[in-house]
Amino acid sequence: MVRRLVVGGRRTATWCASERNWPEALAVLGLSVPVSIAGVALFALGTPSGRMSAHAEAMRELDRHATASDA
Repeated sequence: MVRRLVVGGRRTATWCASERNWPEALAVLGLSVPVSIAGVALFALGTPSGRMSAHAEAMRELDRHATASDA
């Protein structure tokens, strides 16, 4: 329910405090925290893995060039 108030000649809408659904909002917030933590963990583990794979591939490529030039 929205209450209409006239303040200084201007109409403003305010929410009644009893109309706010705090338990639902807090439940959504509480459920979003574990999901965000899981996302951060996956990002933190995935970024170094990708960089290490790229580094290993670069080292294999350098080794192939080194052995090709030695022959």
